[in-house]
Amino acid sequence: MRTHFALITLLSFITLNAQDEASNNESFVRNMDQALNTLNTNNVSGTSFYFSNPKREIKGSIHLFKDWENRGVLVTEKGEKFKVKNVNVNLKNQTFESKFHRDSIFTFSFSDLDRFVINNKAYKNFYYDEDNRIYELIYESEKFAILKGYRLELVEGSANPMLNRKDDKYLTKDNYYLFADDAIKPFKLRKKRILRLISDNQSKQDKVQKYVKDKKLSYKNEFDVNKILSYGMND
Repeated sequence: MRTHFALITLLSFITLNAQDEASNNESFVRNMDQALNTLNTNNVSGTSFYFSNPKREIKGSIHLFKDWENRGVLVTEKGEKFKVKNVNVNLKNQTFESKFHRDSIFTFSFSDLDRFVINNKAYKNFYYDEDNRIYELIYESEKFAILKGYRLELVEGSANPMLNRKDDKYLTKDNYYLFADDAIKPFKLRKKRILRLISDNQSKQDKVQKYVKDKKLSYKNEFDVNKILSYGMND
């Protein structure tokens, strides 16, 4: 009954682009936290007592977005598209999630999933060096992609009043990466590195630099970098 109820709930908030795509929804749901799991609290016996220190509150969030009021489009490897409400990225587990009914959360499987477009930005899972991670796509071509990776950093609290940090806190950090030749390496948004991605030809680099100057673009701005690479790679 729980599984049936959870699937009906999922279908109620996912809208398909075409009616004949309805049967594909279930393949993207890997687990249904709280919808499938139950906690048995009736097996307590005996009169023993134990004490433990209370856990310190952790401020911040393990999710990329501050709230769940985000609309997303799930894109399959076949190009099929599904609209999803209340979507977020779990940075701790590196998963795509969608919230329904207050605290119930669906976690989407990476199977057959190409990317999620959330708030007009594309996010994609890459498996590299025995690790699955979700990256934001800054630029993508057949030759390479510029990625933005996010990670959680837990800053531990301290009893020292001088630090003014009594609680633990999650901080979100980000870095840029280059995906090329089936490898993901750290990448800096710098003029020389971006121009080399476009071409080793000095004449073409000069043309791109003129475009950057005329349009008043910056090699350090990710939105401008997308414009620069799109212009250079398509020229």
